[in-house]
Amino acid sequence: MGLSRAYLLVSHGSRDPRPLVEMKRLAQWVAERIPEAAVGTAVLECHPQPLHRQLLSFVDRLPDFQGVLSIVPLFLLPGVHVKEDIPEELALARSQLPEAVSATVLPYLGSSPQIVNFLAGRAADFPSVRAWVMVSHGSRRPGGNAPVESLAERLQQHLDRPVRAAYWAVEPNLEHQIVQLIESGVQSIAILPYFLCCGGLTDAIGERVKHLADRFPTVQFALADPIGASPELADLVVRVSQCDMLALNRGL
Repeated sequence: MGLSRAYLLVSHGSRDPRPLVEMKRLAQWVAERIPEAAVGTAVLECHPQPLHRQLLSFVDRLPDFQGVLSIVPLFLLPGVHVKEDIPEELALARSQLPEAVSATVLPYLGSSPQIVNFLAGRAADFPSVRAWVMVSHGSRRPGGNAPVESLAERLQQHLDRPVRAAYWAVEPNLEHQIVQLIESGVQSIAILPYFLCCGGLTDAIGERVKHLADRFPTVQFALADPIGASPELADLVVRVSQCDMLALNRGL
């Protein structure tokens, strides 16, 4: 009997080789947790093929596959890639899929209710920190940063200590939020890059934190890693992936 379930983990894509290595590792951990399913990876950008061609190639590599192919968007925020690009690419692929294969898009990673617990687990590695600044890229679209603000508030409630949202491309930036915390009396601050993988932006954030540490020598700074591939993230991806089985069981 052939496979009846398959998952394609879709990330942004980068010219930096590190995210590709991370996503391959994550896919291996996810596959270990769902041994009855096939698990693959694809990217929206920086690939010779568009996403719909990658999707079709993935299906072609699965012998006798008949069932549901679920696309898992490994995105932290509901931007254009999640709302428009992935659905459009799936629509292009559907007309070329075998009749026995159906495809669906699952909720994006950052929408999981467990993302707060996941981030809180990261914070537990820094027990002496008195405040956090969560840094994301930032959006100029009206309301585009609301999910980040909401997540920072939820994380603050969970940790019972200040959590400020900061952005790389828009205000308030990292330096602004750091200065605000210091002026309020905080002397131990950790920075959490809200990015899936290491890359040019996370490297730049690290350099900015070094600059701030030099500027404020009496303040203790800590820099957490971006989310990255880990067994814990694989567990979170599996929880998101299980949404399709729940929907099928409800007849949706």
